Amino acid sequence: MIIIFLIAAIHIKIFFLPLTVFVFLNIYLIYRRSSDLDKNEQKKKIMLHNVKNSLGIILGYTEAHNDELITKEELDERINEEIQEIVSMIKDEIYK
Repeated sequence: MIIIFLIAAIHIKIFFLPLTVFVFLNIYLIYRRSSDLDKNEQKKKIMLHNVKNSLGIILGYTEAHNDELITKEELDERINEEIQEIVSMIKDEIYK
């Protein structure tokens, strides 16, 4: 399509009009792609932040168990709950 416009522009002697249109079209498409990538990057960062928070909670439970504040059964139960939350978060993002 670009070639057709360039050939037509040379024959009609208005070369810069289609060229200007294509330059602005390319700038718009590049901006749109970069903003889409930025949105995807933001989603990934949010998900990684949530996973990091969950891992911090798991470490807190482990320290509480080491300090004998919670039992082994409570530790296992709470760790399994956090792992299930992490897995469900990741599944939601993947299958969205």
